[in-house]
Amino acid sequence: MQPQIRAGLLVNFQPTVERLGGNVDTVLAHAEQAPDVLANPANYLPYTSYLRLLDTAAVITGCPHFGLEMSRELGAENMGVAGFVMTQAASVGDAWSTLQRFYHVHDTYGVVVMTQNEDIASIRYEIPRYDAPGARQSLDVAAGISTNIHRMLCGGKNEISALYFPYPQPEDLSVYEFLGARNLRFEQPGYAMLFPVEVLQLQVAHSDPNLKNILEQQLESLELSSQHATSRQVEKLIRAFLSTGECTLSHIAQFLSVSVRTLQNRLDAEHTSFQMLLDKIRRELAIQHLSRGDMQLTQLAYLLGYSELSVFSRSFKRWYGTSPRNWRRLQSE
Repeated sequence: MQPQIRAGLLVNFQPTVERLGGNVDTVLAHAEQAPDVLANPANYLPYTSYLRLLDTAAVITGCPHFGLEMSRELGAENMGVAGFVMTQAASVGDAWSTLQRFYHVHDTYGVVVMTQNEDIASIRYEIPRYDAPGARQSLDVAAGISTNIHRMLCGGKNEISALYFPYPQPEDLSVYEFLGARNLRFEQPGYAMLFPVEVLQLQVAHSDPNLKNILEQQLESLELSSQHATSRQVEKLIRAFLSTGECTLSHIAQFLSVSVRTLQNRLDAEHTSFQMLLDKIRRELAIQHLSRGDMQLTQLAYLLGYSELSVFSRSFKRWYGTSPRNWRRLQSE
């Protein structure tokens, strides 16, 4: 039941290792990964393997910002169909909304959340653990690819106000210059790219709405394929039942007319579990509402299916290392 990520993000892995003076075979051996892990960008690999590769490469090359270096030339095309659909969106906001909707086709570990208020919009990439080896590299890859995609959507303009990172500030900030952000903030509750809210309305040049519709249909078909069918069904039911008090494995199994064991086995075959899907959706919704500040914490806890605020707070601290109250306070500083 391991979360997976599409290998397209690793297309620059070997060239980056070699450019930094390392040997890719040595990195693969130390990371205990077979050489074919880099062979096909369309393949999926366990997210733990992805983290191990990035962490090992950073150690062996002596480059603590390896993820940034690897992401310098990554773009929407490295995210498969989900990324290509973005390029055909009518507006910047539509493009990021599309990625938020379909991101799980690319990565079943992290979540992408778009939020906005009167002045600022943000794109967040949230993962359950920021202290895992390789987590910094993964977030740096997210920073590189998200800023590259954003500039592409904006016609090459620098529309990025700030970037937030959850790790301590490194000594050398010059390695972040290519990201084009006006402001860098560290020790934040997650990774986020912030930009003026009016940027969401910018039209994407050379987009084709008809092609976007065709590609979205392809993504929806992929969701219904045997590879994703059960987990997608369960995700939709979790969203429907979350605030009703009936969002349980047994209730959803009953709704699907299968036994609990059968449902567990089907999810296991798709490298996920009911609890993983439940946590993922709760994380996504929690970040959305905390960023907007549109409800009290007690209301949010009930919306997410928790019986008490204290239970929600414990879960949130398990995900992000801090309480939801403190997370929201940090966002306003």
